Amino acid sequence: MPRGLGAILRGLLGAAALVVALDGLAWWLVTGQIEGATARFVAESAKSGWAIQTGASHRAGWPLAARLVLDDVTAAGAAREIPGGIAWRARRLQIGLDVRHLTKLVVRADGEQALRLGGLPELAYTSETLTLEVALALGQPPQAASLHAAGLRGTGAAAQGLAIGTLDAHVTWPPTVPDAAAAAGGIAARIEARAVTLPASGHWPFGGRIDRLEADAEAERAGTSAALPGSAVLLLRHLALTAGALDLTGHFTLGFDAARQPGGAGEIRVVDPARTVEELVRNGTIDRRAGFAVDAMLLLLARTPPGGGKPVLEAPFSLRDRVVSVGQVPLFRLPAPGQH
Repeated sequence: MPRGLGAILRGLLGAAALVVALDGLAWWLVTGQIEGATARFVAESAKSGWAIQTGASHRAGWPLAARLVLDDVTAAGAAREIPGGIAWRARRLQIGLDVRHLTKLVVRADGEQALRLGGLPELAYTSETLTLEVALALGQPPQAASLHAAGLRGTGAAAQGLAIGTLDAHVTWPPTVPDAAAAAGGIAARIEARAVTLPASGHWPFGGRIDRLEADAEAERAGTSAALPGSAVLLLRHLALTAGALDLTGHFTLGFDAARQPGGAGEIRVVDPARTVEELVRNGTIDRRAGFAVDAMLLLLARTPPGGGKPVLEAPFSLRDRVVSVGQVPLFRLPAPGQH
């Protein structure tokens, strides 16, 4: 080999080794930053009433990504806002950055996961995809995140038969949370779910399938509603639900009363309400006497759109003492936590 060519090759190899070393150093520094930020997040969450625990951890992703991998992750909290609180667990959680998208932190859950809301049974599930993307800006705390999940399947006894085709959510929150009392305030979410099959163990008023669920919601901190003083208040500014004979849109205020019972009020719009009532009577959700009362209300309130089409009912909605009412007519009582 000519002397000049050998020198060039040695120079190229040395440059490549330097690049690899610098990349490895950058990867180690960035994964260390992720590890430190995760530890700070866990400590700050504890001040707001959230207990987050993890098992073993290791760094991964070199050379094109920097990831922190956490095993056996559990998170529990929100007992002040929701009776019984919220609990979630995952077999593995990956938190990382891709060198091609340095302004986007990606959190991915792998393996079996489980979610429990209040006093309801825990729902265990797996997913083909479940990722949370957090937008990052230099010198500013994160204020938004997007969740995408697909192919969710229930695995535990309470979740047997549960399936969700796709679930997408975009969440925003204030740049700072000064104290735990304000932690529930100012959080807004837009949620969309498609092709949902509900657990086989439940009795569902409109069958076990939801074709479409869309919601725009905002949480207000506890004490902002005199009618619902027992919790933070959820403002559902828009809800669209298509399930079996139900085609509903509306807006609601939901929360818990002083006795920690679910309550709320709002306005609903139901397309072809007679068909909806017929389905509720047929499956035993409401008795025939209540069905007659609702039919009488429909004669007074349901209207056919000016351009023709199916009749539409627009009426007030309320939830009090677990009783769901439309107008002045009570329809059915929600089961107590733990009942099916």
